[in-house]
Amino acid sequence: MIRCLARFAYEHLAGSAGPSSDDFLLVYGSLMRGQPYRRQLNLEDSLKFVGIRMVPGTLYDLGDYPAFVHGQGVVGAELYRILDVSVLSKLDKFEDYDSSALEQSLYRRTTIRLPRHKNVLIQKLLKDPTIDAWIYIYNQPLDGKTEVSARSWPEHLATRRPTDGRTREQ
Repeated sequence: MIRCLARFAYEHLAGSAGPSSDDFLLVYGSLMRGQPYRRQLNLEDSLKFVGIRMVPGTLYDLGDYPAFVHGQGVVGAELYRILDVSVLSKLDKFEDYDSSALEQSLYRRTTIRLPRHKNVLIQKLLKDPTIDAWIYIYNQPLDGKTEVSARSWPEHLATRRPTDGRTREQ
């Protein structure tokens, strides 16, 4: 129900209601495995890795972290089952998301529909072939930001030159 509210643009109601124990989360940037903010937030006990999913959208380089927006491209993201629903409150604060002040939020938490399994043959055999996963979508103007051509944030980091981009501490 909560994911359905978010999916149909009732984010304020969905954010107020909170997550359920059968929720999933997609991460595509500085919260992926091996990235610094993941360790800093100590997410290991709250999330169980499910697998890699390709999602429709585009990444932009904001310095230490990316912006994700729905779009024409394809972005590699990590799918997690949420083990401790309180993790979304922690992530909402980290992502500067406030369901009661959406226009001022740096990111907004919403849902995206995904195939339950990345293998097409297995996917066809499943009774319930799709899931909805929470994702944080960038919510501010992207003027002057560099579009990432790589398919994933770690791939982009491996090839980019050091920048003096914005950090979470700023």
